[in-house]
Amino acid sequence: MNGNEAVEDVKVIDKEESTEKTVYMWGYLPGTSSEKAPILSPTPVRLTESSIAGDSWKDVCGG
Repeated sequence: MNGNEAVEDVKVIDKEESTEKTVYMWGYLPGTSSEKAPILSPTPVRLTESSIAGDSWKDVCGG
């Protein structure tokens, strides 16, 4: 892997009693941290309706 690639896992969990979704991200995101340290545990990501509409989220390591 070169320095321009990002490795991450994205997991969407549906809540049974709500239509709200929770997204957790973890992995190595080289452009997001000045320390370039990996996210070692799942971190909640807050989403707005406009950010989840259409093709704004892609699987970057799905091959």
